[in-house]
Amino acid sequence: PRCEKKTETEECFRQLIERIRQNQEKSGAKKGVAGRLDEVKKYIEENYRDPNITLERLADEFGGSPNYMGRLFKKDTGLSVAEYINEIRLREVMSELRGTTRPAKEIAEQCGFISSNYFYTYFRKKTGLTPQTYRETWKNSGKQGQM
Repeated sequence: PRCEKKTETEECFRQLIERIRQNQEKSGAKKGVAGRLDEVKKYIEENYRDPNITLERLADEFGGSPNYMGRLFKKDTGLSVAEYINEIRLREVMSELRGTTRPAKEIAEQCGFISSNYFYTYFRKKTGLTPQTYRETWKNSGKQGQM
C-alpha cells in the first residue's frame, strides 16, 4: 500500500507491526521458559533419579523465575513440577517392583525419593496399596508377561 499521508503512514505501520506479530506466532517464536517446556519435561524424564532436582534448579537451568516456570508448567501439564517428577519416579518404582525382587526402599532411593517415609506415604496415597502388597497383587494376578 502507498503511504503518502500521515494517516496512511500510520495505517501502513500498524499493518506492518501486525504482520510481524502474526509471523512470530506462526513460527512459534516463543522465548524463554514458555518455549522450552518440552525441553524441561525431557530433562526431568532423563534426570528424575537425581534427588536434588527441584523447580528452583530447573528455573536456573532453563532461565526464568521459579514462580513463572511453575505456573507455566502447571498450565501445560496440569501438575506442579514436584508432582510431575514424583509421578515419573512412581511409575519407575512400580515397574521395578514388578520386574525385580529388590527391596522397595532401595528401588525408591534409586528412583530419587530421598525419604523412605515420604515414599511409602506417597505410594500408598497414589495406589491404595503398600509397595509389598502391590508387588504381591501383581505377581498373583498372572500378568507377569505383560508390562
